[in-house]
Amino acid sequence: MLPQHPNDLILGKSASPHHSSPSDELTYQWHDFWGAGQALAEIERIATGTMTSTGLGKEVKFECVCGATNKRRMRCLPQGKIVSCINPECAETWDVEISDGEYEFARRGHYLECLCGTTHFVTSTSTEKMDRQEWGTIPCECGGKLLLRWSLNYVVMPPKSEQAATGEAAEE
Repeated sequence: MLPQHPNDLILGKSASPHHSSPSDELTYQWHDFWGAGQALAEIERIATGTMTSTGLGKEVKFECVCGATNKRRMRCLPQGKIVSCINPECAETWDVEISDGEYEFARRGHYLECLCGTTHFVTSTSTEKMDRQEWGTIPCECGGKLLLRWSLNYVVMPPKSEQAATGEAAEE
């Protein structure tokens, strides 16, 4: 058996199975005296909440298109930061925009228009995860389709002297 040091702190039952501590009855009630009950309630509230990072400070909230209420600490949100929805089933991401101390969350994605005029929204996450040779299809109510594919595009520009001779606007 190890000797017990006088400064040892024993919570709950005695550390030794052969000796009981005289404070066993009091040990079960220490949390009421020290406010641990309130602390435990706060930890449970945070654990069941939607904060992705804990801590103290002012928070902002926004509702995602999936219906999830997202909360973030203001001090953790610089201008231009990208935040994801807290719903693991949702692919939405949002750009943080700050203007005059007001926080706004702009949905990240692309608006694509079908030949019939119907506008479709594609999340940035969906397009960013596409492979280079992969095709994405967005069916439209009109029966048409929008096809997406990452591709390399380039333009060959003549030297400035040739642009001036042909009347093309020279790029700065």
